[in-house]
Amino acid sequence: ASDGTGATWEGACEFTVNAPVEKAWSILSDFGGFADWATSVLEGCSLVEGLPQEIGCVRLVKGKPSVDGFALEATEKLLELDHSRYVISWEVTTCNAPLFAGATSTIQLSRPENPHGTTRIVCRCKRDPSLDLDQQTFLYAVHSLFSKVDSDLLQALGSIA
Repeated sequence: ASDGTGATWEGACEFTVNAPVEKAWSILSDFGGFADWATSVLEGCSLVEGLPQEIGCVRLVKGKPSVDGFALEATEKLLELDHSRYVISWEVTTCNAPLFAGATSTIQLSRPENPHGTTRIVCRCKRDPSLDLDQQTFLYAVHSLFSKVDSDLLQALGSIA
């Protein structure tokens, strides 16, 4: 259900890693391999439909259980994978956490103006508003999730931001 305003809820965070954009992209662009490096949030990630790295393929992601025992489980469809612009985008098509159901996430990498081997990463997650959900809770969850992804990526790259 929409809140009637026509607005979209969008949470975003930005961070920089001490690694060339190509190295960070080689990790982030592997749509089926997120669980290989996002170890603080994911327990598993596997392709369940389509061919790897092909637009429209679907992955099943299983989150790590939280303190209360809840473990997120979602299917996500690859919407965009642009190697020239370093953009990957996907839609959550099913999810046992209503907060993320129907959300679209995008990660875009770029070289800062004064690069020195660093990569700027912008992560965005947006969804239609809902009368059943709170926008601040959504924004907090997005920021929390992407902060953990940032930490996991730094560890995977062997970098210090």
